[in-house]
Amino acid sequence: MRAAAVIGHGQIGARLVRDLLAAGVPTTVMTRSSAEVPEAARHLIGDAGRHADVAAAAAGAEVIFACFHAPYDARRWAAQLPGLERTVLDVAAESAATVVFPESAYGFAGVLAAEGVLRDDAAPAPVEAKGRVRQELLAARQAHPARAISVLAGDLIGVDAAPATSVVRMMITDPVAVGRRAMIPADPDVAHALTDIADLTAAMRRAGERPEDVLGAGSHRLLIAPSEAPTLREVLARAEQVAGGRRRRPLVLPHAALAAAGLVSRTILEVARLKPLWRRPGTLVASTELLEAGPASPWADSVAAMVRDGRSADGSPQRPGRAGDGASAEA
Repeated sequence: MRAAAVIGHGQIGARLVRDLLAAGVPTTVMTRSSAEVPEAARHLIGDAGRHADVAAAAAGAEVIFACFHAPYDARRWAAQLPGLERTVLDVAAESAATVVFPESAYGFAGVLAAEGVLRDDAAPAPVEAKGRVRQELLAARQAHPARAISVLAGDLIGVDAAPATSVVRMMITDPVAVGRRAMIPADPDVAHALTDIADLTAAMRRAGERPEDVLGAGSHRLLIAPSEAPTLREVLARAEQVAGGRRRRPLVLPHAALAAAGLVSRTILEVARLKPLWRRPGTLVASTELLEAGPASPWADSVAAMVRDGRSADGSPQRPGRAGDGASAEA
């Protein structure tokens, strides 16, 4: 691609900007406020809901990466995201650009609950409000004349994952990194789809580089990024191996406890409502077109990197000689 625009600079957008610049792609970043954007990028401050702002950011771009989001609340998603996406799609249609969206499995929770496996030809089957919002967004992308590609990922992991938005980091790897007890808000012994953010952004770039290969004669396509599906007990064991020290039995939270905690925390309530994604086996089958960019990063390496990063962020000394090197999962 000759030029790209990234709308949003959270955990996905920031990684994507670094990747694009490393590949030599001239990149414009639009954020709502000041942000630490790489000097090599063109940085604009604007509102993703304002047509003029998005058009200014997307000027000359072949691909617009829509990496904005809203607070983790189904009500806020329903109120904010449809308008933001419509504005970006309108700009893309006018400029003949392709829009690439990161997507979650929320709209397909019913498929995973019933089958345990999700492929890119599945029809949405939400089980709660956030999933219904995602279903509506996918339908709007499909109906819009702009070319759009949605790249679906599992729960995000990797050094780019923010503790506030990655359940694995918040509840498992960061606590273990500093010697605290991990909490598992799920059945710890079922396969759980995880995607390193680096793999998601690589998949999004691949989709944007050759959209004609993905879309064919259509205007929208859902793809699934390379992912792996360990159990969360395996994730915990790997985190403890890298951290060293005494192993501690995790606090495994039953669904009833999550639902009760949801009475005082909207975030926990939203997690609890996605019960099928946490209590049933779930595996994502990567789209063939995206596997050409490479397979999923080994989840054990991603977890190791998160633990080391958690120790560093806490100010604890890094321990040399631990097994496994993790290199490189708001949008």
